[in-house]
Amino acid sequence: MSAAYTLIQQNGMTMESPDTWSKAVAIANVRGFNDAWLNVTQQRLEKAFAKLLTYGVDATPSMVISGKYVITPDDVSGDSALYMNLANGMISKVMQEQ
Repeated sequence: MSAAYTLIQQNGMTMESPDTWSKAVAIANVRGFNDAWLNVTQQRLEKAFAKLLTYGVDATPSMVISGKYVITPDDVSGDSALYMNLANGMISKVMQEQ
């Protein structure tokens, strides 16, 4: 993201330009991006967006557990260790429900 920020804010490239993102991933040395990007289809984007709406995801990262529960680090005031404990607890809860 810092490469994209620099290209947009300091070099005047537009956020909407595919060239901006190609250059940003090259600068960041992201391997395999172009091959992965070729697999992104309109249908896959629509399915992903539908899931965001269905689950009410409004923060990153978010974890959806069993299609029922959505947790984010905001739930534990940003404490990453506690976030993982919460995730483990929620997974255990779901497993007991089944």
